[in-house]
Amino acid sequence: MSRAGELAPEITVTKVMRSPTDTGWTHDKLMGGLTVLEFYPHLLNSQMYRVHNQRVERYAGANVQFVLIVRDEESKLQSWLDKHTLNGWLLLDANWDTVRAWGMRLPQTAFVDAGGRLLGFSRFDEDTDRRVEEIAAGRIDSAHLRDQSDFHEILAPALPPSETVHIGPAQSESGTTSAMAPDYWVMLGFPLAELLAQAWGVHESVLDLPPGLDTGTRYDVRLVLPAEVSQEAMAARIQRALEQHFRLEVSREMRAVDVFVMTEPPEAVSSRTEIGELGWGVRAMPDSPFPMQRLSAIGKGFEGLGPVLRLSGGWVMVQNSGSEGYSALDVTWLGSNTALMPALRDELGIVVTREQVEVLTIRRV
Repeated sequence: MSRAGELAPEITVTKVMRSPTDTGWTHDKLMGGLTVLEFYPHLLNSQMYRVHNQRVERYAGANVQFVLIVRDEESKLQSWLDKHTLNGWLLLDANWDTVRAWGMRLPQTAFVDAGGRLLGFSRFDEDTDRRVEEIAAGRIDSAHLRDQSDFHEILAPALPPSETVHIGPAQSESGTTSAMAPDYWVMLGFPLAELLAQAWGVHESVLDLPPGLDTGTRYDVRLVLPAEVSQEAMAARIQRALEQHFRLEVSREMRAVDVFVMTEPPEAVSSRTEIGELGWGVRAMPDSPFPMQRLSAIGKGFEGLGPVLRLSGGWVMVQNSGSEGYSALDVTWLGSNTALMPALRDELGIVVTREQVEVLTIRRV
């Protein structure tokens, strides 16, 4: 297990997928400045690339580099890169050799100083930007960053290795925690819909749930295997366990659904509305006689926009849906139902059409 203060282990690269200098990766690239290594298991089903790009742009010219390390299937990752822009370093660690060498619990971030020594680690959902600024300003060092061993009590389940998936009520009253490694899977504090979406690699917007199935009850799911397995094998174990525990039958089928389509180019939308960043949260909204409404849907044509599109009466969060070519939209709106679609059309150029989309259908058995 890597510890703060030690020299950073070697990074074993299956392939350099993106490089800021069009060169290969060598260990000496960890020297000379602050390196932020972001270990993220699956880039294709996330908006992580947007966060990564924002950080690369924010610290352009500073002595800071960001290295994103993922484990997606190479052919799918290359196809995705052909359609998306990703700045800085993107390294493929297909066999998780680097993850094992560093003792990482995914997703997680590591900080390496100019001499190639580990400053420390942080959980992926913590404020990486703030930590980078504090390190660069000399206000924080390895004495103030957490050591890797601090995370094992939280992330590594205290269970004997077995093939058993442990599912039960959430032990914490609030909050969620998730992590994965080649030999375990942990999701703590999640409602059923989110567990299903994660296990099958889709977004909640394409789940077809029976009425009353997801009551908002939060669950803990833990699996600690005696040996490492592939990503697909791990997911299959979790899927079977969820189906058996909750007495469900899950299948994929093509179905005609409403799809929110962006009909205008990104530059046209950007000229009319402010495009927010991922960290933009709920603001105080104007007084409205209508309650806050939420709408989840899928869309297409949103590449280059988001991840937050602002409306006069709310906002649209844009994520990856898990389905090829589609985005997942989470619309928050203060206004009447009849005014929402005209606002989406006039302010953002979004219209609704019917398309055949793969839906995850859940049935009780």
